[in-house]
Amino acid sequence: MLFGLITVVFSDVWFGGNGFFIRDLARYYFPVKRILHDLVRAGEFPLWNRFFSAGQPLAANPEYELFYPGQWPIFLRDFYFGFRLHILLHFYIGALAMYSLMRSLRTSVGAALITATAFVFGGPLLSLANLLPTFFGTVWLPFTILFGRRFLLYRRRRDFVLTAVFVALQALTFDPAVPLETLAALVVCGVWIGESGRAKAALAAMACAMFAGGLLIAAVQVIPLLGHIRDTPRATRLSFDTISYWSMPPVRLMELLQPRFAGRNPFLSDDYWGGAAYRQATTPYLHSLYLGCAALVALIAGFLRKERGILALTGCSIVAWIAAFGEHTPLLRIAYAAHLPTVLRFPERFAVIAAFALTIAAGLAIDRIINEASWRKTAVGVSAVLAVICILISFFTFTSSYADWFAAMWQATGLPIVRHWIAESRIDWLLTTARVVALAALLLITRRMPARVVALALAAFVAADLLPLTREIVPRQPREFFEAPPVVRELRQPSSGYRIFFEPEWSSGSISRRYFANAPTRPWTLRNELFPRLPAAYGFSTVFERDIDLTNVAGSDELTEAMWKVRRSGRPDWAEAFAAMSNVGYRAAYRPFDQEIARHPDPKDVEPITFVPVGPNPRYYFADEIVPVSNTDDFVRRMIVERHSARAAYLAIAPFVPAPGFIGRASESSNGAVLDVSAAGRALLVCSVTWHRDWQATVDGVPATIRRTNVAYQSVEIPPGRHRVVLRYRDPLVVVGAVVSALALMACALVAVPRSRRVTAASTL
Repeated sequence: MLFGLITVVFSDVWFGGNGFFIRDLARYYFPVKRILHDLVRAGEFPLWNRFFSAGQPLAANPEYELFYPGQWPIFLRDFYFGFRLHILLHFYIGALAMYSLMRSLRTSVGAALITATAFVFGGPLLSLANLLPTFFGTVWLPFTILFGRRFLLYRRRRDFVLTAVFVALQALTFDPAVPLETLAALVVCGVWIGESGRAKAALAAMACAMFAGGLLIAAVQVIPLLGHIRDTPRATRLSFDTISYWSMPPVRLMELLQPRFAGRNPFLSDDYWGGAAYRQATTPYLHSLYLGCAALVALIAGFLRKERGILALTGCSIVAWIAAFGEHTPLLRIAYAAHLPTVLRFPERFAVIAAFALTIAAGLAIDRIINEASWRKTAVGVSAVLAVICILISFFTFTSSYADWFAAMWQATGLPIVRHWIAESRIDWLLTTARVVALAALLLITRRMPARVVALALAAFVAADLLPLTREIVPRQPREFFEAPPVVRELRQPSSGYRIFFEPEWSSGSISRRYFANAPTRPWTLRNELFPRLPAAYGFSTVFERDIDLTNVAGSDELTEAMWKVRRSGRPDWAEAFAAMSNVGYRAAYRPFDQEIARHPDPKDVEPITFVPVGPNPRYYFADEIVPVSNTDDFVRRMIVERHSARAAYLAIAPFVPAPGFIGRASESSNGAVLDVSAAGRALLVCSVTWHRDWQATVDGVPATIRRTNVAYQSVEIPPGRHRVVLRYRDPLVVVGAVVSALALMACALVAVPRSRRVTAASTL
């Protein structure tokens, strides 16, 4: 039944060709998955991504989720269908997982179905559908808790193995918060089940062992990740602002009652007034926290009846909510000042585990409401009180005092749109009142009816309550949205010989604000302007884009920062200088706003950018000058105060006069390049490909040293004569991780087989 409901809700995605697009989906994950699809179907193992930031590690970066089986539908021939499918499948997985967990907790079928509905269609999980690593990891969490709890209760080895497998599936997506939350949940289960201090400690240790087993299975991703982190900005201590970004304002807890308390989806509408509650971010990390008013009523009823399990889950949820508040409490700042491990960014993500705990607690309470008359009576009383509160608030919204409070609360005093926001808020409170009153009436009418009738009535109410909000939280666009915009026709083919510098990505000036002023067409504006990562979906490479997730090799970010320092110094040809060393073929620029709007009456057709040809700037070239620099600061100083050739090479080496050279044939693959070159003397071949310690070079089969050049790139010294230069990227940690994963899976298989079968097999042999 629940699977059918999911299919109906997303029927336009299944059968109508619409696609998920909001926020990171279209701008980041769509091009990332397209890169993987094309490379794998071309027969290459994607160790390196040559499309972003002059090349970056791919297999080692879990953002690509290369080893995660749940995303493998993207490798279907029809990529666009596979992209939609791999997201859709996880809604079904989440529904089955939560239903199975609730049944293992001995709830009725009706309560399990209602809880699974609240989990899948609740605001927190729907909000994660555009944050794929967190989304994928979260849908497996109920399975992990189910089998982990079962092992701790009954010590069945298969349950140990299954728990480790599900931990591994979460680790392969590796939003770092999800595995840590899973570990905490498993340990809490162990402590809860243990009857004495020694037993609690033993069970907590077993929980840690299951978690460690999962990490060993996922070693193919975990081990390369650990090696990759040390090369990224995350290797250094992040600033407090970076860590605390997206700290959830406590006032958003009101969304557990009123789903639009802070406004509508800010990525689709200007009617989001909650941005003022965030110190740094102006939009939420999670679009919605709403679990349904039935869940809220059930939680309050369980709390009033002092149900032990519900109280414990609520307590765990409160701890997670406090973590989600981040900088809005002193705890995060104290932890940061004490140099405690605070490597996780975006505290609001802890609201996911808080909502997860509340969902389970609500499901336990709903089961009691369905099956016990005394619980129904309590629920009727709670819903009646909430209904009275909502009625009073609704009356209050029609007063001038509410208008003053609203404007002050959301720092909207004097804004022209504030009166419209107040009107929208008033409607939202009226709708909330209608929901709560309807629930109170339903509970009152069914208080003496059979449990099956109560379950059906509550299931229908929960679906009617949550489903209308689905489209707002997980909006869709037609297939046309995911096709290459017309502006790409300005770019020459083939695109493999150059990169694009999207300077407007860094702009926050008036022209940028004017282009993005219209919220309903803002997604199309983002699509038509192509940045930050979207060009890769259509085969184009970029450089100098923002490192949003802090997973670039540090040298790339250092070079980008150096470029902006040189620009701020006033050097007039800064763009040309950095384009020359970075293989830039086109520089994107904003079109004049008024002319573009006049040219396209339909805002969806507006093309915000145009491409200005630059160069030619080859990817591989021979340096005609060597400028010795000791570090990035020295590089910046020389770029500001000195003028050198466009083909100069900046590196830490004893200077010499490089001989001229010629590049005959150059062929590239995902993980390397082969160059036929000739040099008149001692020469320096410069490669505007990101330097990394795992790049290797040979000249005529003889290993050669790769030097870090121009802050982020590579160079190889070439002797006189004709030579074949081979560049290869190999990550040995991927091989090590694969071996560990294989051994861990073999060990799990042996553990899962009952001892009697192993003895029988051995005796047969």
